[in-house]
Amino acid sequence: MRTKAGLVIAAIAMIAASCQNASFKKSKSGLVYKIFPGKDTVKVNTGDIIKFNVVQKINDSTVYPPSANEATPQYVRVEGEGRPYDPSELYTMLKQGDSLVTVQMMDSFIKKNPAMPPQFKNGDRITTTFKILNVFKSVEDAQKDQAKEQEKSNAKLEGVKLQSQKDFEEYIVKNKITGTKTPGGVYVDIIKPGEGIAIDSGMKVSVMYKGTTLKGKVFDTNMDNSKGHTEPLDFIVGPNSPRPMIAGFDEAIRLFKKGGKGRFYVPAELGYGPQSRGEDIHPYENMIFDIEVVDVQDKPTAGPKMPQVKIDTAQPKK
Repeated sequence: MRTKAGLVIAAIAMIAASCQNASFKKSKSGLVYKIFPGKDTVKVNTGDIIKFNVVQKINDSTVYPPSANEATPQYVRVEGEGRPYDPSELYTMLKQGDSLVTVQMMDSFIKKNPAMPPQFKNGDRITTTFKILNVFKSVEDAQKDQAKEQEKSNAKLEGVKLQSQKDFEEYIVKNKITGTKTPGGVYVDIIKPGEGIAIDSGMKVSVMYKGTTLKGKVFDTNMDNSKGHTEPLDFIVGPNSPRPMIAGFDEAIRLFKKGGKGRFYVPAELGYGPQSRGEDIHPYENMIFDIEVVDVQDKPTAGPKMPQVKIDTAQPKK
């Protein structure tokens, strides 16, 4: 079943697709655009607050929203003539119910800022599709509406969280996962424990890993070059790390020594929780990590080490 948010994205995507055969115009700054008129007559004026849905793509890849679950309306105050070569310069040409599609070339942004991140390249095309949902004449009305939308968003996210917990529990039972269970709820299949000192807070660890979703989608790995990097992942274990790992990974890695190999089954709340990461990790995404500990260095950081924790080895209930 498609969610309401998913239907919104699909509808906007259909508008964008139809633009391939539509006649586009250019703004004063050279921004390529097309307006699809709605049936309403409420015009957008300077000082109004507009409520809209938006989908943004770089070439054919959607960069916003990261997932259908994060497709929430946006609110923007219309200020003067807007910024050149930006959709804001077209706001006052719109009415409530209109759809707007803009096309920007990355070349223009790179000329203005040569220090753009390397993933943005000359020739890339940014397509942004807006659907104007409402036009508010007062800040108070916009704030009331935004509060209602936030309540809906919170309820939707809570539903995603509960479903994620159910999915994780069902996966563990269905696949007969019987590995060691950490206090936080990570299931750890220890293929090879390794040798030497046990990993603990403050130690520097080098790891090879492959991260997948429960559906088998690989979202990151350094075990091959499919994600563009093959160097070991180095990090300091524990909360004092300058680059802390997700809680589930930090808990599970303590069961290994140098040379150890295993698999972590990480529930979403010990992963990224409500946050998304790119196209593959959605809010409350459960994850699996295959790991190999390449090196362990006993270099404690400032502050006391975390005490060793008891491990619950009880089998999951069926």
